[in-house]
Amino acid sequence: MRFRSVELDRLEVDPTYTGRFDPAVVRAYRKTLAIIRAADSQMVFVGLPGLRFERLRRRRDEYSMRLNRQWRLIVSFEGEASRTVVILGVEDYH
Repeated sequence: MRFRSVELDRLEVDPTYTGRFDPAVVRAYRKTLAIIRAADSQMVFVGLPGLRFERLRRRRDEYSMRLNRQWRLIVSFEGEASRTVVILGVEDYH
């Protein structure tokens, strides 16, 4: 796994850092990253309906995963067989 920014990495590992997000969003972010780390392929995400894993139409090679009703985790895949997940951001869809 790779992060686009230091803040996104810190959001996962620093228990005191919220990065201006609501604590519930931070918990969902960390839970989703745990799922990503445990997955052996992208197909795992498709099989988890709660994630609502979907390709973003207007952004080439980017996907979203639902954190809650309002926030989405934006990711892309790179490397051999797209095994490396790149965490691009957390975005408000409203």
